[in-house]
Amino acid sequence: MRTNLPWAHRYEAGRIRAPDRVQQPKAAVINHFKQARGWRYDDKVHAVKVMSQEQPDWRKLRRSASFERFEAKLLLP
Repeated sequence: MRTNLPWAHRYEAGRIRAPDRVQQPKAAVINHFKQARGWRYDDKVHAVKVMSQEQPDWRKLRRSASFERFEAKLLLP
């Protein structure tokens, strides 16, 4: 098993208008990875790589109620 898999190309996932309403968001991400890469998404490994590829749009992320809760937990003293 290779540990440092190269990111061969960008993958444009379709825009989801109400991401907080997605029934199984992790399953959606797994399906995107399987379609684009052909292998299973592992959040403990791939989330860091995905986020480090490009600066996220914090303005858009903060519109999500679930991201707001996540950010608040990170910022607890």
